[in-house]
Formats: sequence, C-alpha cells, structure tokens
Amino acid sequence: MNSFVEIAIRSLLFSHDCVIIPGFGGFILNYVPATIDKSSGMFFPPARRVSFNRNLTHNDGLLAGTISRDKEIGYQEAMDMIGQFAADLRRRLSKGEEVAFDLIGLFRTNREGSIQFEPDVNANYNPGSYGLEPIRCEPVSGYDVRKRVMKVKHEASPSHIPLSRLLVRAAVAIPVLIALVAVPLKTDIFGTRLERSSMNPLAKAEFEHNRAAIEQSSLPEVQQVIGTGTVTGEVPAVTQPETTVPEVTVTEASETTSAEPETMQVNFYVIAGSFKSADNAAAMAGRLKTMGYTPELLEAPNGFTRVAAMGFADIETASAEMRRLAPSVEGLWILRK
Repeated sequence: MNSFVEIAIRSLLFSHDCVIIPGFGGFILNYVPATIDKSSGMFFPPARRVSFNRNLTHNDGLLAGTISRDKEIGYQEAMDMIGQFAADLRRRLSKGEEVAFDLIGLFRTNREGSIQFEPDVNANYNPGSYGLEPIRCEPVSGYDVRKRVMKVKHEASPSHIPLSRLLVRAAVAIPVLIALVAVPLKTDIFGTRLERSSMNPLAKAEFEHNRAAIEQSSLPEVQQVIGTGTVTGEVPAVTQPETTVPEVTVTEASETTSAEPETMQVNFYVIAGSFKSADNAAAMAGRLKTMGYTPELLEAPNGFTRVAAMGFADIETASAEMRRLAPSVEGLWILRK
C-alpha cells in the first residue's frame, strides 16, 4: 500500500473536516469537548475524532491536488496513484485482512462483507489541543467544599451591644441634636454675605450695603433685604449685625404719600437697583413708574446710578414700604441720605 497517500490523508485531517478517498470512502472529523471520566479520574482535552463514511466516494479534488503539489507530479498521475491505493485496500479487506492507518484507525470486514472502521482513540486532530495530554486527578478525601461556600459570618445582634459602645454613640449624637435645635436652618447665619442668582434682566445691578450710611444714626438698625438679585457691583467691607427689622404695620403707598406733606424732609430712600449702565437704570425707573411710583435717579460716588423708588422721612415707613414692594422687585435695600 502506498504510504505517501496515507501521509497526505493524515496531514489533511489537521486542516479539513472531510478527506475523501475517491472510490473508497471519506474520513469525517467531529469536535468533542473536554470531558471527565469520573470513574477513572481522567481529564481529556478537547479533540477532533475521526469517523468513516463509505458512501462518500466522489472525487472532490482535495486529496489528488495535495498529492500533485507535494510530490510535484501531474494531477492525472496523482489520481492514478489514489485509484491504485483504493483498489489495494478493497483487495486486502475482501481477503479478511485488517488494514491499519497509523493515528487514524483500523479497517476490517464483518461476516456480511461490509467494511467496519474503528478510530484510534489516541488520535487528536484539534490544533488547539496540541501538547495537551490526558491527565489523572484523584479526588481529595475528607474535604467538604460546602463548609467553605456556606460559611456564615456571625455578628453580635443589637441586643448584645456593650454598654460602653452605647455611651460613646450617645456622646456623639447628643451634641449634634442640640446644635440642630439651637441653630434653626432658616436663620440668616447661613446666608450672611451670600450672593444669589436671579432671572432679573437687569442682572448687572450693583449691590450696595447701606449699613455704613446709617450706622451712626440713633434710629433702630435695619437689616438689609437682599432678595434674590444678582450682585455685580461694589460691596463695601461692612460687618452686618444679626438684627431684624422691627415689625411695622404695612400701609399702602397712596396712604403714605397722602399723609405726608409735600415739604417732607427725605432722609431715607428705598433703592430698587444700582447700575453701571444708564439704560438699565432708565429701564428700572420705567418699571417703577408703571407700578405707581415716582422714581428718582441718584448718582453714587463710584459712578453707578441708583434708582430710588421713593423717599421717606423715617426708617420705619421706609422699611414698611420696602417689604410691600419686595414681592415685585428683587434686591431692595435702604439708603440713608
């Protein structure tokens, strides 16, 4: 039997799933995943096992083309070599002989004269398993993996917490609770010197503290009403005390103006904004006119233009009017003349 044909078949089995011997049959490769034989403790790597189909007798040109290329002979000469190889196989099998293909399998005939194929169990044509051999691993005795997987961590329940730990927690929590009760979140202690944003189109107005202007006055000090206006102008470095505006009965603007004579001495102004731009100051003055006020434009020492909604003789009346106007105009404050 021509050993060169057998060598060509064996080499093709590493790269093809089917190799046909024209006129005899075809070898088919089947993938077998890694397996474990629990009875023997053997681990087998992934493999491609050989099986044989005697109905695949047509010529697909694979074997003949490989032999023609490797042996450097013509295609027809290669076909003649394969035909002689197949005829020799059938002759030997018909005589009852066994024909072995090295690392492929064994051929024999049964009593009915049919060809039987027994693959070589040691042959593995999976290139990914190259160098991997079956190994034996004996199971470890006396080791229960459930004890490792189901290990429970026992922790002390709240009822068993030591008294010393409870005292430490109480010492930390009690001062915090006292601070929360003593310092309400709505006091101005958290809002001192804060500047807030606004949707006011005159957002470039200057914020001016009036504390320095009236700090020498004997009248009650007035807490500045900041509102939510955006501050972009100068801010004098004045410390604002935590005082509140005395409760004053709010009166309507018409009643206030009608009760005061025309020669009223103006000592305080309710300022609606202070602007670098004269256009912005004029826009604010126009807005106040639509609300029934007679605004005045006052020049600030730093070049800003202050828009005063009204002037008042006393701080109480000015404060009451500022609170009445606050829902409509943001960023109001009082200026002492």
